[in-house]
Amino acid sequence: MILAAALLLAPALSAILTPAVRPREPMTEPTSPLAKQLDSATRGLLFLSETDAPLVPFVNPPRPGSLAVAARRITGRTTRDRFHEVAFEDFFRPLTESHEWDGAEERTAIRRFKRLEKLLSEELTDIHVFKIGSVEIDVIVIGRSRQGEIAGFHTRALET
Repeated sequence: MILAAALLLAPALSAILTPAVRPREPMTEPTSPLAKQLDSATRGLLFLSETDAPLVPFVNPPRPGSLAVAARRITGRTTRDRFHEVAFEDFFRPLTESHEWDGAEERTAIRRFKRLEKLLSEELTDIHVFKIGSVEIDVIVIGRSRQGEIAGFHTRALET
């Protein structure tokens, strides 16, 4: 009886629990001005950890609730996964610091990360950076646009 009920409810629960955006896939044909800006700013950028992962932008319709809940929904993570917040500035600091030994490719990436940081701070309010999971970590930078959209980018990190 319980199994039958679970099988009947599975499609409905899947629709509720499925993220509004598939963050591991690039945004296709961004439509809003913010989506186009985020797509342009993140295209080709990699988040370097023990693995290199692309930054995947997202813009979701306005939705009430906390951004922590939205971050879990977008990444497909549950409340059982390790979850902690990193200050926005602390997240971007190592991505935007120059070193005398940086080559042309590193300097280009640093400039692009600075532009992305500026874009996010100008276009979004209530910005948070969440790291969700352990070892294989979902990293999500998330905030609200002036129109209330939930926007930012998602990436992955490997921390052993």
